[in-house]
Amino acid sequence: MRLAVLAAGAAALLLAGCAGQGAGAPSAAGSGDSGGAGIDIAPISTFQPDDPLLTGAPTGEASNALGLVGEWQLADAEGDAAGTFVWTSADMHGQSITVFRDCGVLQASWAGSDDLLVTGSIGGSQDCFSQPDGSFRAPDVPWLTEARGFRVVGDGWELLDSTGAPVARLDPADGAPPAEILQQVGGGAPVAGDEARAALARRAPLAEGLTAASLDELVGTWSPVGLAPSGLPDVPPTTIDETPPMVEDLPEGSPLRSAITFRDDGSYTVDDCRHQPLDDGTMPEGDGLAFAGDGSDFLAPGYAINLLLCWPSWPLTEIRTRTIALDNGYLRLFDVSGDELGRLERVG
Repeated sequence: MRLAVLAAGAAALLLAGCAGQGAGAPSAAGSGDSGGAGIDIAPISTFQPDDPLLTGAPTGEASNALGLVGEWQLADAEGDAAGTFVWTSADMHGQSITVFRDCGVLQASWAGSDDLLVTGSIGGSQDCFSQPDGSFRAPDVPWLTEARGFRVVGDGWELLDSTGAPVARLDPADGAPPAEILQQVGGGAPVAGDEARAALARRAPLAEGLTAASLDELVGTWSPVGLAPSGLPDVPPTTIDETPPMVEDLPEGSPLRSAITFRDDGSYTVDDCRHQPLDDGTMPEGDGLAFAGDGSDFLAPGYAINLLLCWPSWPLTEIRTRTIALDNGYLRLFDVSGDELGRLERVG
């Protein structure tokens, strides 16, 4: 079996390596703040306070998501048998979750912080994507696509949906995936080393005087007005004739990345970035791409669609954004280090 038989699937696997542009700290667990899907999370006791890995590290050190990196076996997960092997990795190439199924492997990009988790595009083996009608479609992995948080359970982790309800449990692996499936995955087992710590760094706080945008304040349609304060001019609209040949099937002159729309269900869309065939193979059912959190701790995983169709205007801005401030009516986007990536103005 070949890995990532679809062009989009291959890009999704590639983009699993682009999602790890940093992760950081959300509001304290159990605060009742809005979660990844725009639903108020019931207060939960998320972490064991005596676990040294989960104590509050200063900004710049790894977030609690580092604890997810490793080899696991699934339990209580809809759509996958108990004991299914799962590898969660983060390194200089980014972040990916690999699920070992009988058909081969599935790989999803992901982003995580201290208690938030969200996944993106799914790629994988040809047999896992094949449908009875001869088409190819990303298989249903509800426990993975619905995950918006996590907490310690025994020696492993429990993945939570947007309401705080468990969707799966990750137990330490006892053994290894079957050799014939394992050979489809390049590289060795995931390691929570220096690269993982850097990929999952805790985000820098907003500068004094800036206020994080709430989820309600994010909701709406926004358009880029400029780059980070570097003397560069505003970003002109990018048109289809300036993009790579792979997107020539769109009408000539179609604007790309002209606006981004955040919804209160924890999804977002980017104008003209979902109207192309590569979307169908790797995206979960539903309209919109997933994000988690709010302006105080924003997470968006990598999507093949962002890299393939929305380049070169604001490339990969969403997955680099870790905090968002609302400042005089504008959204100011900042990366994990606190550097400004750009600004958005409301257009709807």
